[in-house]
Amino acid sequence: MSYLNICGFEIGDSSVCAATVGTLTFNWAYPPSGNERNGYGYVDVDGSLGGNHNFILSSYTQNIGVPTTFSADTIYVGAGVQLKAAPSGTVQLMGGRNSITKIKGNVHVNADRTLSVYTGSTSVAGGSTVLALNTWYYIEFKTQQGAAGAYELRINGVTELSGTANFAVGNYWDVVFGNYSLTLNTYRFWFDDIYINDANFCPGIPSIDLLFANSNGTYTGWLGALGSLKVTKIQDHPPDGDTTFLYSSTNGSVYTMLTTSDFVFAAATDSVPVIKYHHVVRVASGGAPAFRYISRSGTSDNMTDTDDNPGAGYLTRCRLWETDWDTSLPWTVSTATSSETGVYDNSGASCTLRVTHLSGEMLYYTPAVSRAKYTPHAGI
Repeated sequence: MSYLNICGFEIGDSSVCAATVGTLTFNWAYPPSGNERNGYGYVDVDGSLGGNHNFILSSYTQNIGVPTTFSADTIYVGAGVQLKAAPSGTVQLMGGRNSITKIKGNVHVNADRTLSVYTGSTSVAGGSTVLALNTWYYIEFKTQQGAAGAYELRINGVTELSGTANFAVGNYWDVVFGNYSLTLNTYRFWFDDIYINDANFCPGIPSIDLLFANSNGTYTGWLGALGSLKVTKIQDHPPDGDTTFLYSSTNGSVYTMLTTSDFVFAAATDSVPVIKYHHVVRVASGGAPAFRYISRSGTSDNMTDTDDNPGAGYLTRCRLWETDWDTSLPWTVSTATSSETGVYDNSGASCTLRVTHLSGEMLYYTPAVSRAKYTPHAGI
C-alpha cells in the first residue's frame, strides 16, 4: 500500500472520518452556481469550546469502502493547517495511534506558535519556525514505530526537524488531528487537504479537488423523478439526504455518473497520485439488501465483489485508487476527471436501495515547482 486515505472535506459529510470526538464544525462555502456546487471544505477544531476536540482518519479498502484501521510501521501524514487562535500552552496538532487511547509519534503546537515532535506526551525536539496566525501552511510528519523510530517534520516542504526517538513498539493504525488528551485550551485550528501514506511523503505540496457529478455515465438503470436528468439528484454538496435521491428496486440495476472537476484548479500537467470515490447510500426497504460499488475508467469497469448492507441510515462508502485500472498507469487530470463511479443493486427484487450523493476527490500536485507555498482553494 501507499496512500491509506485522502480527505479534502469537499463533500461536506463527517462520515468521511472513522470517528469524531468532541464538537467539530465542518464548514463549506459554495459559489453561486445553482445546483452545481463545489465544496470548499475544511474542518474547524475549536479548543475553546471545552473538552477534547479532534477527528480521526483511518483507511479504506477498495472492496467495500468501510473505514478500517491499518497496520503501518511508518506513516507519512500531510495536512493544510491554519492557526486561527494561538494556544495558551502546548496542544497536539496531529499524530498516529496504535490503540484507542495511545498516541505515539505526534506533532504539537506550542504557545509561541512553533512546532514540536512528541512521543506520547514527552517532547522529543522543538522547531524554530513561528507560524503566523490566519496563514495556511502545509505540515507533513513522518513517524516510525519502535525504540529508535525515525521521524521528520516538514513545513511547506522544508525539513524543520528530523532524527530518531523511542516511539514504542507497535504499528500505527490511524491518525488523530486536533487535541486528544490535553486540557482545555484556547487554540483553534483549521485543517484541509489531508493525506496519509505508509511509504513516502507526497512529492509535491498537494491540494484536493472535488470530482463533481457532471452527467449521467455509461449506466443509467436507477430511477429518478427527473428521468435522464437524474444526475441532478446526486450532485449537491453536502449530501442532502432524502431531499434528492436515486432509487432502485430492480435486482441488477446499475447507475454511474461521469465525474469532472467543476471548478478546475488542477492544471492538465499536474500529477495525480490518488483519487477517492464517495458513495452516500442507504437501504430504504426490503428483505436482503445488497449494494456493490462500480467505477469506470475508459472502457473498463471495476466493481466490488462483496455485498454491502449499510442499513437504514445514510452512510458514506469510499474507494481509493492509485492506478487507473483501464491503463494500468498512474492517473492523470484528464483520466481522473473523466472517470465514473456509481452503484449496483445486487439485492432481491423486493428491496429498495437509495443513493443521495456520488462524487470523488482527486489529490494533485505540480511537479518540478518550488514547494515554498501552500494555498488551498479560494473561498476559505
